[in-house]
Order: sequence, then structure tokens, then C-alpha cells
Amino acid sequence: MNDTKNEGFSLIELMIVIAIIGILAAVAIPSYQIYVDKARFAELFSAGKAAQDAIAEYTTLNGGLDNVAFNTDNGCTIIPFSYPTTNNVASVTIDSACNITIAGGASFSNPPSLHFYPRTNYPDDGSIQWQCATLPYRYPSAPASCPSPSDG
Repeated sequence: MNDTKNEGFSLIELMIVIAIIGILAAVAIPSYQIYVDKARFAELFSAGKAAQDAIAEYTTLNGGLDNVAFNTDNGCTIIPFSYPTTNNVASVTIDSACNITIAGGASFSNPPSLHFYPRTNYPDDGSIQWQCATLPYRYPSAPASCPSPSDG
């Protein structure tokens, strides 16, 4: 007697495997999107650091931040600085008080902006300490070291 057995997977088994793959994808895709946003946001910080370095160099050579930002007509707008636009960085601007604004580019679904504000003489050694803020408030990809203005 030759007993033949059907080999392969049943429909129920295949449906269970598809359901497991769907659950894994539902968890993985949002986590991956957060990772990608953090990587994009890191380029905004890189652009801000380049602007901070340009301000620090210029103000050191010209009598300090207080002298450049508040005792000249144009303040920090005369600092020779440019940053190339990318998909992640639309623009980097320095205003007369040496505040830096970095606008997020087209790669963001809701482009954030990153702001750096200088604080002088804290500590009292002539160095520039930077405060950071993001818009929109509580931007999810911003690190804890850069709170939104509503975070205080």
C-alpha cells in the first residue's frame, strides 16, 4: 500500500506568515522614518556649526561678540559666510545680532527650522555659548540638547 501525502503549506499557515510579516512591517517602517528624519536633521546641526565657527572666528579677530554684534551698523550680517543648499538645508542666515537660522529643505515633509542664539560671557572667558531652539515646537527629530522654545 502506497500512502501519498500532500506536501506543502496550508492556506492557514501561509496567512499566519503574511500576518507576521505585516506586523513586523507596521513596527519597522515608523522606526525607520524616525531614523531617517534624525539623519536629515543632523545636517541642519552641521550647517549651524559651520555658521557658529564663522561667527566665532570673525568676532575673535574683531574685538568680541559684543563689539561686532552691537557696536557696528550691520552687526554680524557682514560676516563672510555661505552654506550650499541641499535637499535637507534650504538656507542658513545670520542676522545682525549673530542669531543663526537654518531652514529645513524639501526632503522634510514639514520643514523645520533650527535657531541658534549666542550668549556671551557665560562663563566670563569671552567664549560664545549657544542656545538652540527648533520650530515647529517639539520637532520630533531634534535632540534633547536642543529644546523647542516652549520647553523653556
